[in-house]
Amino acid sequence: MSHTQQPFPKQRQHTLLFLEQSHAYRPVSIDTDVEMTEVVRHRQQSGKRYSYLAYFIQAMAQVVAEYPAANSMLIGQLFPRLVTLGEVNAKFTLDKTVDEQRVVASAVVEGADQLSLTAIQARIDYFKTQEIASAEVFAPIRKIQKAPLLLGRLLFRLAMRRPEVKSRVQGSFTVTSLGGRAVTRFVPLPGSTLTLGVGDITERAWVKNSQLTVAHATTLTLVFDHRILDGAVSAEILSKIKNKLEKFAFDNNENMAQLPAA
Repeated sequence: MSHTQQPFPKQRQHTLLFLEQSHAYRPVSIDTDVEMTEVVRHRQQSGKRYSYLAYFIQAMAQVVAEYPAANSMLIGQLFPRLVTLGEVNAKFTLDKTVDEQRVVASAVVEGADQLSLTAIQARIDYFKTQEIASAEVFAPIRKIQKAPLLLGRLLFRLAMRRPEVKSRVQGSFTVTSLGGRAVTRFVPLPGSTLTLGVGDITERAWVKNSQLTVAHATTLTLVFDHRILDGAVSAEILSKIKNKLEKFAFDNNENMAQLPAA
């Protein structure tokens, strides 16, 4: 059988450049299992169509806001500097189609730590309805797709060195999943100091209060850039995200309010 060759698809050129950039990070991954009973209950009882993604974005944004170093980026090689970003912006990924080619696209919820669950969901819904081929919000992706590869690579690298641009395009952190498919654990490549990979949410055997039961649960994998954060701080951040998801109440503005530990 003869081999065939074809040019790299232009529709995925933005992904290629992102992955080239991700090699600059020094990623370490840690994970934890999270009981999702309270989140599942709220989704069922709220009367609104909240995606699980909205809960993960809100919980992580509020935790990242507590740690300025987690909301920072490293610039410079000979003289490295840490730049703390002005807002806590949450990047998430979308499965899109361009010219019959399936691609991954990213979108950013700006100031996510200050938003209600309803507001976060509204932003997610907006991005889901937008087409890469025409929406203004995806204009940067189209620019990279149309540019010659060498020029696109240069433009992307220059943009990622500018904190205000990087925060707007790549976010303070990323939440990514594989869309509810049967994947238990997902370890993503980093595009920011913190990247959260979300596994499928399924019913599992769960020990709670020394009793064996069945509960909805998922596995969260936190990938952190070890140049910026150490393991102890990153483990603390992941633990707080877990706690917010497992033990929370919603106030009248639908912001997460921490309950005291049982």
